Amino acid sequence: MTNQIPAKLIIGDDEKTIALAELTLQKEFCKTKETHTDDAQQKSCFCLECRRIKSRQSPYIIWLSPEKDYKVDDVEIIFEKVSLALDEGQKFYFVLERAHTLTGTVANRLLKVLEEPPRGYNFLLLAQNQHMILPTIISRCFIVHLSTPELSKSVHPVLSFFVSASRLNNATEFEQELKRQELTDSQSQELAHQLLNIFMQTVVDAYKNCGDKEWILKQVQDDNTIFQNNNTAHQDNNTAHQNNNTAHQVSKAIAYDMQVIEYLRKALTHPPQSGSSEMFWKNLFLNWPRTN
Repeated sequence: MTNQIPAKLIIGDDEKTIALAELTLQKEFCKTKETHTDDAQQKSCFCLECRRIKSRQSPYIIWLSPEKDYKVDDVEIIFEKVSLALDEGQKFYFVLERAHTLTGTVANRLLKVLEEPPRGYNFLLLAQNQHMILPTIISRCFIVHLSTPELSKSVHPVLSFFVSASRLNNATEFEQELKRQELTDSQSQELAHQLLNIFMQTVVDAYKNCGDKEWILKQVQDDNTIFQNNNTAHQDNNTAHQNNNTAHQVSKAIAYDMQVIEYLRKALTHPPQSGSSEMFWKNLFLNWPRTN
């Protein structure tokens, strides 16, 4: 845990994130930590504090792990606790398991306390997938990925059907994956926006690669904001303009991407709510623009 950032977001499968959370807490509270020469020794420590941590009975830690999406009531204990000042040098931790199920309302409730908690209070957020975490939460955390960089950057299993043309033809496999994920309404909304961002980024990348600035800007005239701060990518713009064939080669692909972006925008005007998540994704898949 860094001194500057009191909140750490650990990304990975449940077993690994919990193990790292426990190790982090053992290193903080273990009474004999100075005698341990490596993580293996620390993990196997059997002192009173380490036993309390592993049994979730430490008086210096509150573990939160709701069965479904977090509700505001689930995190009220945090605000009750931080209202109590800690002594100089004292530490207290909140561990939020399944942080990827933080709803927008709950996440917004936590923003200030995550960024500037009272002295001595710290947070460990455990999540399976960074794509499911609100950007406002991510920006306030020190992030640790327990998967490989390639895996951590991969798209969500449900979204993979939309970014691969070949998978768009497999409705049965899509429905099976949808049932496996059991997405909530809030998760679905976040994922749908993530999917929109993927296609918008594809257009940005095409803009960078082909250099046909005028044509691309015309295609995305309603989305000029996504091109802000990208000027540095076009220092060699004159050279790119000499190769007009490149722009023509990508124009068809970009036209499709723009069609998808418009389709997603319309779909998001009626986001899933009141338990309609599965129907939302089925309709999105069924009516998804297909290439000729």
